[in-house]
Amino acid sequence: MRLSRGRITFFIRKWSTLIETYCDCKTKDGYILRLFAVGYTYRKGTQARKTSYAKKSQTKEIRRRMINIIQKAVQESTITTLIQKLIAGEIGDTMKKQTNAIHPLKQVFVHRVKVLKKPKMDGKTPHVRVGACSNFLAKQLEALRKENVVEVREDRKEEPEAENLVKQ
Repeated sequence: MRLSRGRITFFIRKWSTLIETYCDCKTKDGYILRLFAVGYTYRKGTQARKTSYAKKSQTKEIRRRMINIIQKAVQESTITTLIQKLIAGEIGDTMKKQTNAIHPLKQVFVHRVKVLKKPKMDGKTPHVRVGACSNFLAKQLEALRKENVVEVREDRKEEPEAENLVKQ
């Protein structure tokens, strides 16, 4: 998952600080992911100064909090719930709220996710039950079975109409 370059560069402005970070996390279902986050500082409404740069110590603290929030969110969820959180922008919103006390951030979001390692299947292949399926699907399942990706089981109990057609 990745945001486009145009979307990321759209938020870059003069007189502000760009804060980037990344961290490696493991989900509940065993995926190891590397998430990249980005945030931009901005001027407060009452600020008289032209620039809104963050100090080095503020940048470090914001980065540390961003990493903690990302790790906590990833460790508490599976890959499917994590994708839903990323699409909704929940992680970015919590990072924005938690770091606002240090320095105000305008746009904070996770802009890239890499899958570093997928979980093992423990030597077991997933089972697919084949009932009355089309020829195209049957050919695909047969190809996967030959490659030992899937174990195909046929259930004759689910298709009584097919047995009646064969007898007639």
